[in-house]
Amino acid sequence: MNEFVVNRLPYSGSWVSTDGTDYGPAIRRWERITGRPAPCPTEPGTRGNRRLSPVFTEWLMGLPAGWVTDVPGIPRTEQLRILGNGVVPRQARHAYRLLLEPHALTRREWEVAA
Repeated sequence: MNEFVVNRLPYSGSWVSTDGTDYGPAIRRWERITGRPAPCPTEPGTRGNRRLSPVFTEWLMGLPAGWVTDVPGIPRTEQLRILGNGVVPRQARHAYRLLLEPHALTRREWEVAA
């Protein structure tokens, strides 16, 4: 999705990538899960280009709004580094549950989580 996100000029509200893959259903499903609308995936760059938005990355990871992006004094590149080195809470929870309660999950739950 990286190529799609970074190269949208300008963002039109469509979630179809340049190779024709429609990410719309996944984005709408994540909007329902998080209870928040998807922010614009890109923002204007310093040279007029579009670049990945840390707000979108934060939303995509399922973090609370502003968890990283509202902290004063952190430049965009550092926000993306922090987010890129971060953990997706829902995945971490699932992994811990698998490790601590290996028999608690049914096969169906395992397939849905994957």
